[in-house]
Amino acid sequence: MPIENQGGSKTTWIIAVVVGVVLVILAAAFFTWRYFQGKGVEETANQVMDGTINSSTTKSSSGKIDQNLVGTWDTGCLVPDPNSPWAEEHKFVISANGKAVHTRSSGESCAGLRSDGDQNYTITIPTKDQINLSSSEGTIYDIYSVAGNDLYFGHGFCSCSNAGSINGGATEAGRFTRLNQFLKYQKK
Repeated sequence: MPIENQGGSKTTWIIAVVVGVVLVILAAAFFTWRYFQGKGVEETANQVMDGTINSSTTKSSSGKIDQNLVGTWDTGCLVPDPNSPWAEEHKFVISANGKAVHTRSSGESCAGLRSDGDQNYTITIPTKDQINLSSSEGTIYDIYSVAGNDLYFGHGFCSCSNAGSINGGATEAGRFTRLNQFLKYQKK
C-alpha cells in the first residue's frame, strides 16, 4: 500500500502565508508611496499659499501664473528642413491671468512669412514643469522650461535631427515627455 504524502497541505499553507505576506508588503508600500506623494502636494500648496515657493512653474492660489511665463515670446524665423525653403515663426503672448495668444506665421522663406492666424489659450500649470494649453479645439498636455530669457515646450515642429517626444500631448497619459530644443522662444 502506498504511503500518503501528508506534507502537501503544509506546503499549501506555507505558500499561502508567503503570498499573503508579499501582498501585505506591496499594499503597505503602495499606501506609503501615496501618502508621501500627497504630502508633497500638500507642502507645495502650503508654499504657494504663504508665498515661499520660488518655482517658475507653479500656478499661484490667486489663479495667476508665475511671472517668468508672462510676456511676449518669439522664435524668430525657423527653417526645419535645410532641403526645403519652408519657414515658420511662432509667437506667444502670455498674460498674468493665464490667457495666452499664439500666432504662427509661415511661408516659402523667411522673407515671405504671413500670419496663419491666432489661437487663444488658457494656461494652467498642473504640476512642476507641466503646462496645459486649453482652447476651443481641446487641450495640449505639454511640458515646458523657462531658462533665463528662453522658453521651450515639448510640442511643435522640429528639425529632423532633433526628433521630439513620441507622445502627442492629446491626453494626460500622452503628455509630451521631451522638450523640443529646436523651437526656442525668446522673451522680447
